[in-house]
Amino acid sequence: MIFLGLLTTIGLFAIFNSSTELTSSARYKSNKEAFYAAEGAIEYVKGDGYYFTTRTTMAFPDNDLNPHPDVDARDLSAQGTTATGAVTYINSGNPPPGYGFSAKDTSASYFVIEATGTSQAGAQSIQEENVAKILPKS
Repeated sequence: MIFLGLLTTIGLFAIFNSSTELTSSARYKSNKEAFYAAEGAIEYVKGDGYYFTTRTTMAFPDNDLNPHPDVDARDLSAQGTTATGAVTYINSGNPPPGYGFSAKDTSASYFVIEATGTSQAGAQSIQEENVAKILPKS
């Protein structure tokens, strides 16, 4: 009888332990999906010159009256994850030091990209990155 009670206790412990591990691994996967959705949106926007204007803030994906010319860029959802965010123009000035650009020949426009990725389970990850677009002076 004592042996049966011991086996029952071990069995219950194993069930509760495995369900806890499943829950934590599902949360980990969901958080990772949200992180990669936000990070992917930032990388996509960085490669697209459309968003880097001197307008104060430009949301992405932008579904306003003047939508993005590329239809694929109007929706940043994939496999149940979505991403939204904004590119904010900060200011223009000299290029950042240490990159080998001459302040005499080039100028830089500074932007902040903020993206929010959301997974299927509703987990959210917010990523932010500062970007300098360097242009030749005319």
